[in-house]
Amino acid sequence: MKKENILILLSILAFLYCAARVVGLSMTHDESATVLEFASRPFWKVVTNDPGRANNHILNTLLIQFFALFGNNKILVRLPNLLAGGLFLYFSYRLVLDIAAGWWEQLLAFALLVFNAYLLEFFSLARGYGLSLGFMMGSLYLAHRFLESRRLRPLAWSMALAVLACYSNLTMLTYFVALIAALNLALLLPFEQINWKHWARANGVLLFFSILLAALVFTPLRALLRDEELYYGGTRGVLPNTFTTLIQNYLGWENYFGDNTKDLLLPPVFILLLLAVSRNLMEGARRRQFDSPVFFTSLLLLLAFGNFLQYELLGTRYLIHRTALLYFPLMVLAIFFLFKGAADWLKLALLLAVSLHFLSRANVKTVQEWWFERFTEDAFEYIAAQQPRDSTIRMGSYWLFTPTLGYYKQSRGYPNIIGPSLDFEVPGTKYFDYYYLSTSDTGKLHPDYILEKSFGDYCIMKLPPDKKEPQ
Repeated sequence: MKKENILILLSILAFLYCAARVVGLSMTHDESATVLEFASRPFWKVVTNDPGRANNHILNTLLIQFFALFGNNKILVRLPNLLAGGLFLYFSYRLVLDIAAGWWEQLLAFALLVFNAYLLEFFSLARGYGLSLGFMMGSLYLAHRFLESRRLRPLAWSMALAVLACYSNLTMLTYFVALIAALNLALLLPFEQINWKHWARANGVLLFFSILLAALVFTPLRALLRDEELYYGGTRGVLPNTFTTLIQNYLGWENYFGDNTKDLLLPPVFILLLLAVSRNLMEGARRRQFDSPVFFTSLLLLLAFGNFLQYELLGTRYLIHRTALLYFPLMVLAIFFLFKGAADWLKLALLLAVSLHFLSRANVKTVQEWWFERFTEDAFEYIAAQQPRDSTIRMGSYWLFTPTLGYYKQSRGYPNIIGPSLDFEVPGTKYFDYYYLSTSDTGKLHPDYILEKSFGDYCIMKLPPDKKEPQ
């Protein structure tokens, strides 16, 4: 089998993994809220983000509205992000073929970009993160093609995909600005070889897409500022907030060296990243070339600097967890170029470590950020099956599960179910027939409730008919 075909096969397997998660995962809190709250809005309310909500990822919401025309089941509402996963894999494959020469190099580059269970999660969820990452990877690949050819066509496509990334998730605005800055560095360096005519034409393309993006996001961004929705994030800095949470989420729940695994691995990864950044920039300066290693590394630094300026000047917080995922492709590309000239055994060692870690984390049942939703779909199906559809069921739940239970009630057509409730505190009354919550919280319910069914660390509690209060 040709080496390229191995990468194609790995891409297909990664896509099938994401597809299996689309089918196997219960809907999650933020996904369900997106469908119930945002996708139900009129078109103009969506595109203007009225009222302003950070969870309204505009292009994602619009695509959910479109696919929901064919049915409101979880596969259709997640389909836009699954297709974006296909984009991410395709452009990762194309980029790997361009930047990696040897067999081990290609496998290593592909594994670094793709074998991240946390990142792949978002190609199976109805959120804007998967869409934005798919478009971002396309933008990066086409920016690389522009550096190689200096033709304006790939530059225009790179910027068009960057606009779509921002419209999918507004956290990508920092990437858009950093991309323009990095492209201008590529056009201006080395200074004695500047083609001012080409620089002007290229910046005409950049200006056009900047104006287009401003027209698309000005009103929804203003709504976020007006309604004080930009509260999610860290306050300590890019390294302690953004990079730290990104690496921690990459590691997930795997404790290879005990409970301190993450603390033990953070310093070596930071040192590796520092070496990669330093080496890539120094090699570029030595060769007097602003090539792809220098471009991707500079883009990473500009992205971090942009987040710093946003925090200092605008008060927006540092990206953390899922919002920090836009850093990941740039981080691993910088690290890849550090290993590009290394011995094959060293590449193989890193490849095995990355691959085995991914395999240890791969699953089709749990979402890392919304781990508590693993059994919510099963719990709803159980409750709904307890009574015929012409009889009323009063269903309650702790607030974490309310949007998802509400989604299943709506999408599967159960008007006989009253609820679910939005309880920030577990009630002590006897109103609900069934109540879904964490097992550790069952003591807060009225003592007349009894255990009906357990789902891992969660359970359904039932109020026996003879214990019900007269309505």
